[in-house]
Formats: sequence, structure tokens, C-alpha cells
Amino acid sequence: RNDEGMTPLMVAVAHGCIRAAAVLLSCGANPRDRDSAGYNTLQNAVLHAPPDSARELVRLIALSMREVDSPLLLKGPCGGGTPLALAVSRGDESLAACLLELGASAT
Repeated sequence: RNDEGMTPLMVAVAHGCIRAAAVLLSCGANPRDRDSAGYNTLQNAVLHAPPDSARELVRLIALSMREVDSPLLLKGPCGGGTPLALAVSRGDESLAACLLELGASAT
């Protein structure tokens, strides 16, 4: 982990490295891990992934978690909100739509 508690998977996501994220997931990286701020990998994708790769990374991570509305999407210790709430608060309609397509609850 780095100084911010980010795993290699989170770092790959933050830098928009889709292939690296896919390889790490296939090798057993846990998308459920949380960083020092309490965010899981999916929340980090919404917050930090570059716009040109964010949607694909969100889809990759969400599918690896098997379901979008898992307990992982509840507020973290930091009170950061679900990935859908984070996408909406950032005004990212594309990511919000992606999360809804993957089954995130709108309520």
C-alpha cells in the first residue's frame, strides 16, 4: 500500500490503467479493500479515474464484485457515500448512468 493506504489496484484505477486493473483483479486483487480515507476500489474509481477510462474501470470493478448494490456501496467510515452518490455529486452523468445500468439503486 502507498502512503494513502491505496492498494496497487486502487493506484492502477486512479491512473486509468484498465489493463493493469484487469490483470490485478485476475490475480486476486480484492476490490473490497479500503484506503486510509475509507474508500473502496469502486469509490476510488468514481473519484479518481481519468474521464476517458472511468466508465470502463467502474464496469470492470463492479462486475468483479458480482453486484453493484453489495454492502461495499454503503457509506464508508469517511461518510463518503455510495459510488452512485459520488458520481452524482461530481456531476458525472456518464458514470451515474453506468452504475444504474449495472444495478445500483437510485434510492
